[in-house]
Amino acid sequence: MDRTEHWNAAVTTGAGIALGTLACASAAAAGDGHIQASDWLQFSGTILAALMALGAAAFAAIPIYRQLKLLRQQTAANAVTAILWAAQALDEEFFALEKEAKIYDDLKFIISRAFKSQPDTWGDDFKKQEMLIGEAGTRSMAYNERNPEGGELFDARFNFHISCYALNKPIYNLYICGSQKAYATRDELNFKGNAEDKLEVWQKARVALLEIVRKERRAYWAKVRALEREALGLPTT
Repeated sequence: MDRTEHWNAAVTTGAGIALGTLACASAAAAGDGHIQASDWLQFSGTILAALMALGAAAFAAIPIYRQLKLLRQQTAANAVTAILWAAQALDEEFFALEKEAKIYDDLKFIISRAFKSQPDTWGDDFKKQEMLIGEAGTRSMAYNERNPEGGELFDARFNFHISCYALNKPIYNLYICGSQKAYATRDELNFKGNAEDKLEVWQKARVALLEIVRKERRAYWAKVRALEREALGLPTT
């Protein structure tokens, strides 16, 4: 409850006491049909006592309000560290997923050159992409191990991890049979087609995870900003 709400509550309570006292005094005065000076003095005294009691209660509530406000600020300051760490981890994951878009473009070209005229670096490029995909899958599982509670983000990371593993197998087979060859058997062409299919599945899983991480990242940074304002005693809205 903020300062305005406290004052509103005080005013409402005071008005209620005043109206209640006025009604009682009026009823008492109307009972004998005459309003004496003593009745007005008693009525005024009752009103004054009620207002004094209300003022004393409001004055006593000020230090409590200040203590509660300080406690909220301290709690926000303590919480912001953990939320900030989570937001920064999502930043790292987001930018890594964005950067891995290059894997898709590079690997698509490398696969297309299997059993054709290949650049001298074809084999090394293939092994490099295989390593990068393995690192991406490992990173995704590492994030899930830190946050094992499940949910949409957990599932998207797991699906991306599975797609990395599923892609690495056919590209390894393609590398073994396709290195420096200008022809292919039927089975070897199947390896190539399988690698292309798994690459598309991997790309869809990467994009899906990227969008969920983007959403979570925005939400966490919004929490960080709100907690920082609360820790400074500023309005959060």
